[in-house]
Amino acid sequence: MPQFTYEVRQSTGAVERGTTSGESTQAVARALQAEGYFVIQVQPLAARPVGTSWEAFSRRVLAPVFFRVSSKSLGAFFASLRSLLSAGMNVSEAMTTLSRRTGNRTLRRAAHEMGEEAVRGRPMSGVLGRFPAAFGPAARAMIETGEDSGFLERAAGRLAERWAAGVRARKRARGAGGEEDGGGGGAGGRQQQQQQGERCAVM
Repeated sequence: MPQFTYEVRQSTGAVERGTTSGESTQAVARALQAEGYFVIQVQPLAARPVGTSWEAFSRRVLAPVFFRVSSKSLGAFFASLRSLLSAGMNVSEAMTTLSRRTGNRTLRRAAHEMGEEAVRGRPMSGVLGRFPAAFGPAARAMIETGEDSGFLERAAGRLAERWAAGVRARKRARGAGGEEDGGGGGAGGRQQQQQQGERCAVM
C-alpha cells in the first residue's frame, strides 16, 4: 500500500507530522479527520534517490581526510540542536533551521538529510553514518540512545559539552606550551646577558 507523509494540527494546537499508509491522498486525509485531527497537508512519500558511487566515496573516503569538521563547529551544532529542541521544535523543524543557519557545508548537508528523514518518521541517527567526517561512532551511539530513550535533547547537550570541553583543553595546552617556550627564552636571554656582562667586566 502506498506511503504518505502528513502534517496535522491537534485539538491543543500542536502540529504533528508523520507517515502512514493508505489507498490515496484523500483516503488518508479522511482517516486523519476521523481521528479528530485538522489536516494541513498529505503528500505521497517520495523515495529518496540513492546516492551515486562517487558521492559515497567522497563522503566515506575523501571527506574524513580533507574536509574534517572541527570540534568547535560540532559543539556549536549540537548546542543549537539542544536549544531548538528545548524551545519546542520537533526534529524536522530543528534540522530545517540548522540546515539554513549552520556555516559548515558538511553539517548543513547532514542537517538537511536528517530533516528529510524525520519527516518520513525515521530516526536522525540513521543519517549520521553517512557523514563519517563529522560524526564518529560515539556520537552516533549517543544520539541513537537519546532517540530510543526519549531524551534526544539531553544527548545533544552532552555532545555539545564534550566537544566544547575538548576545545577548551586544546586551548589550555597551547597556552601552556607558549608560556613554557616564552619562559625558557626569557631565562636563556637573561643568562646570555649575564655572560656578556661578565666578559665585559673581565676586559
